[in-house]
Amino acid sequence: MTQPPGSTPNDLASFLEALPFSALLLDRDHRVVAANASAVRELELDPETAVGGFCPHIARGDRVPPDCPLNRAVLCKQGCEVSRVDPRTQQTVDVGVYPTTLRSPAGNQLYLHLFSDISRFQANSQRLCRNAEHHRALCELLQQLGQCRSSTEILQGLIDRVTQVSWLGVTSRATAFLVQGEELIMLAHRNIGDEQLTHCQRLRFGQCLCGQVAMSGKRAICGSDKPLHDIHIPHMQHHHHVVLPLRYEGRVLGVLNLYLQKDDHVDDYRLEFLEAAAAAAATVLAEQLSREAVADAQRKLDSAKRHYLERVIESQENERRRVSRELHDQLGQSLSALLLELGAHRPGAEDCEEVREGMGARIRGIIDQVRRMAWELRPAILDDYGLESAVARLIEQLSEHAAVAIDYQCSNLDGSQPRLPERVEAALYRIAQEALNNVVRHAHASQASVIVSRGEERVMLLVEDDGCGFDPTEASRNTEASLGLTGMAERVQLAGGTLTIESAPGQGTTLRAELPLNPQADARPAPDTGQPESADANEVGE
Repeated sequence: MTQPPGSTPNDLASFLEALPFSALLLDRDHRVVAANASAVRELELDPETAVGGFCPHIARGDRVPPDCPLNRAVLCKQGCEVSRVDPRTQQTVDVGVYPTTLRSPAGNQLYLHLFSDISRFQANSQRLCRNAEHHRALCELLQQLGQCRSSTEILQGLIDRVTQVSWLGVTSRATAFLVQGEELIMLAHRNIGDEQLTHCQRLRFGQCLCGQVAMSGKRAICGSDKPLHDIHIPHMQHHHHVVLPLRYEGRVLGVLNLYLQKDDHVDDYRLEFLEAAAAAAATVLAEQLSREAVADAQRKLDSAKRHYLERVIESQENERRRVSRELHDQLGQSLSALLLELGAHRPGAEDCEEVREGMGARIRGIIDQVRRMAWELRPAILDDYGLESAVARLIEQLSEHAAVAIDYQCSNLDGSQPRLPERVEAALYRIAQEALNNVVRHAHASQASVIVSRGEERVMLLVEDDGCGFDPTEASRNTEASLGLTGMAERVQLAGGTLTIESAPGQGTTLRAELPLNPQADARPAPDTGQPESADANEVGE
C-alpha cells in the first residue's frame, strides 16, 4: 500500500490493504492520498508516483465528470454509491465514496473511495435470469405437450409454444414433420402458404434441408442465400431457417423447421433452448407413438379375433347345415320309407318273415348312418382312448373305402405316459382327418404314411403321400380349395404350433404339424386297459 507521507498511521494502511475491494484515499480535489495494492493494479498506477497525483479518471481537479461520486459525496456530506461503466475498460464497476474524519497534511477532509469490478457477477446474474427464463419456457412447453393426445397435437403444440416465446426471435412461421419409413410427413404447420404446403406435404430423406436433417440426425442453420425449396416461394429471401431433428434414443422421429428473420444470428443460448425443446418434444412424441403402436396392434388383434370368430361361426353353421341335410335326406327318408312299409303291411300276411328281415336291415342301416354321423362330429374313441387309437380307427375306416395303402406309426403315446392335453389331441386329430381326407379325395395317391411322435416338449404329426401334389401358393388363392388348408393352419396357430406343407405338381405332398405340450395343462391318466374296445361297443347301439 502507498501511504501519505508521514501522516497515515500503520493501522490505516493495514485496514486498506485488508479490504476485499480496490481502495483509494482521496481529498476533495481528487488527489490520491493513499491506495492499496489492488487499486494500484486495477487502475494501472505507478506505485512510486500514485500518491499526490490526481485520480486517473480525471486529468485535473477542474475536469471532473458531472456524475463523479466524489463530488456528490462532498456536496451531500454523506456516502455515495453508484454503478458505472469504466470508459477505459468498458467494465461495470460498483463505486462507493464515503467521507472520513481523517485529514490530509494540508488539513483537507479525506474520502474513502472503494470500487469493485462487478462485470463477472453481473454476467452470472444475467445468466441465472436467462436460465430461469429458459426453464420456465420449457416447463410451459412440457405442460402443454403433456395434454396432447396424438402425434399431430404434439407437433402442433411444439410449434405454437416455440413461436410464442418472444425472446427466441423466431417468426410465426414453422413446420413440423413426422418420420414414416424414409419419408417425412408434414403433420403441423403455422402461417405456411398453400403452395409450400402442397410441395412439402411429403418429403423424401435427403430432399430439401428438412430431409437432409432427417437423414443425418444433425441440426442445420440455413441463411437465405442457400436454396431450401425446389419451387419459388414469395418472400423466401426475407428469412433464414433453423432445422432441428426430433431425436429419441438415437432415432430421428421427426423434424422441426423454424423461420428466422433475415440476418438474425442464433446465439448459443437460444440454440440451447431450441434443442432442449426439441429433445423434450421427442420424448413425449416417442411415448405417444408407442401408445399409438400398441393401440394399432390391439385393433389388428381385435380384427383378427373377429375374423376368426366369424370363421368359427361359419364353420359351425356349415357343419350344422350338413348334419341337418343328412338327417333330412338320409335318416328322415329312411324312416319315412320304413313307416310307409309298416303301413302297407297287413297282419297275417304270408310274407311277414320277409318283411321283418327287410325292416331289420333298414334299421341296421339307419343305425350305421347315426354311428357315422356321430363319429364325424366327435369320435368317442378320442375321448376314451386317446389320439393313437383315434387315428388308427380313422385310417381303418378310410382304408375300407379308398384304394390307398396307409402306413401308420406312433411313438411315445402308449399307456406308459400321461395322456396328451385335450386341446392337443383334438387339434392333431382334426388335422390328420383333414389331411387324410385330402389324400383320399384329391391326391390320387397309391400310398400314404402317418407318423405321430411325442417329444419332451412337443408332439409332431407327419402325413406324406405319393399323389399328384399341388402348388400351395396357387391353392391359397382359391377360396374353396384353401378352406381345408386354412382350417388346419388356424388350429395349429391357436395351439401355438407350426404347420409346414411341402408339395409341387407331380411330386406328392408332405404335411408336418408340431404343437407344444403345455406343462400346465391337465394331463389325463392313460386308460387301465391296453387295448380299446370295439368301436361298435362305444358307438350307437341297437
